[in-house]
Amino acid sequence: MKPLLLFLLTATLAFAEVDTRITVHGSTLPATVQGMTWFRLTNYGGPNGNPDHGVSASYRGDSIKIDIYIYDSLNADWAKLPLKEKIRRENESIPSLFNQRVEKGDYSDVKIKPLATVKAGNRVYDHTEMDFIDKNVGALNSHYYLAELNGKILKIRISRAAESDPASARAAFEEIAAAFATK
Repeated sequence: MKPLLLFLLTATLAFAEVDTRITVHGSTLPATVQGMTWFRLTNYGGPNGNPDHGVSASYRGDSIKIDIYIYDSLNADWAKLPLKEKIRRENESIPSLFNQRVEKGDYSDVKIKPLATVKAGNRVYDHTEMDFIDKNVGALNSHYYLAELNGKILKIRISRAAESDPASARAAFEEIAAAFATK
């Protein structure tokens, strides 16, 4: 009887569907992006963290990496600012963060394209794109999309190998934006 019970339990577990969705601040993060399931969720407000730093979901493919962040503010000095101002300042801080990595020797040959806005669904994103060389990975192209989401900052960072298809980054952004379109 025990082997039969063990077999039934194993078969039941094998057919059980695992829920890979996570809801944060009223928004459900996509279970997959471009066929990649998230491989890491991070709660930056954890036991000893700062809740203003929010949460993230990370997705990885052969030549692309995607990180979605939902948070209040990374800079304590901005905590009381209106959300649109926080988003503006977050965007303005991206070049200085890259310059810090250049000074450390991690990045080189950073080329930042002019800030743009991108409308996707019911949301307008501030978009920063750059090309650079990561000393450990090689030539990369990165996109940062920032928008408001339920009173929080939504940041989508998509980095791909420079020699990979540029359409992959745009398709990933469109898929993520569609997941948040009704939120």
